[in-house]
Amino acid sequence: MKLVRGKPQKEGSEASRLVAPEGLEAGSRLRQWRESRGFSRETLAKAIGVSLGTLQEHERGATMPKIGPLRRLADLGFDPTWFVTGRDGYEPSGIPVALDLASLPAETVSIPHYAVQISAGNGRSTADFNELERLVLPAEWVRRVFGRPAAHLVLAGAAGTSMEPTIRDRDLLVVDTSDQRLTSGRVYALVVGDTLLVKRIERTLRGQIFLRPDNSAYQSEELTEDLADTVRILGQVIWHGGSLE
Repeated sequence: MKLVRGKPQKEGSEASRLVAPEGLEAGSRLRQWRESRGFSRETLAKAIGVSLGTLQEHERGATMPKIGPLRRLADLGFDPTWFVTGRDGYEPSGIPVALDLASLPAETVSIPHYAVQISAGNGRSTADFNELERLVLPAEWVRRVFGRPAAHLVLAGAAGTSMEPTIRDRDLLVVDTSDQRLTSGRVYALVVGDTLLVKRIERTLRGQIFLRPDNSAYQSEELTEDLADTVRILGQVIWHGGSLE
């Protein structure tokens, strides 16, 4: 689809060849920035992960960059606010910047980020378990850091203090959805009834399964037979991270 005044028009229609003035201005700013930094169209298109034709459309003002390419432009020093509005006083420096294409990831993967806080407390409703966005990461980095296939990974937030000091309130969690084994000693995200939880699993010799918090201020809960039919395992929590305080 092309950016035109009024409602969107189909590709190839007469109206689709008419570009709105604000699109022309934004495209001109993108071209101005690229030229001031010494990038060829081919180099910049590869750097932000779009085709040469797509970048040409952006510079013509016919289309706008999507979130992923716009973030990569920002990583190269591009100001998205100036791009959209023309404000904030950006002035091209005129100094070419060397771009090492060999350093760019040859392969990327996207991991879904869910708009939900998994409870590291007394439980949270599953009502808001919807995909928020997808995080695009270098495939090699994902393999090295997580050691799991990216296709099975999801991101979600933690809420509560029952898993402190291991997992803090508002930490980001990476969950491997392929691991449904409830291995003793590992941390899992699971749904019990309509409640989302993140807890450490403890198995006894008698076959009992306990959901154990790492925070001693909270009590362990046994996963009894009468709860078994209400349990859905989301997966093993394999990574967590948050801000330094």
